[in-house]
Amino acid sequence: MKKKKSSTIPNSLTSVTPFSKLLAAVLFITLPLIAFIVGMKYGIRISQLAYLF
Repeated sequence: MKKKKSSTIPNSLTSVTPFSKLLAAVLFITLPLIAFIVGMKYGIRISQLAYLF
C-alpha cells in the first residue's frame, strides 16, 4: 500500500476552534440578512426607475 503524504499545512490552521465556530455562526446569520436588505433596496430602486419610462 502507498502511504499518503502528510499535509504541509500546520495543524493550527486546520483545527476547529471556538472562535472559528463563532465566526462561522455569525457570518451564517448576518450575510443572508445583509443580502436580503441590499436586495430589497435594489428592488425598490429598480421599481422606481420602471415608473419613469
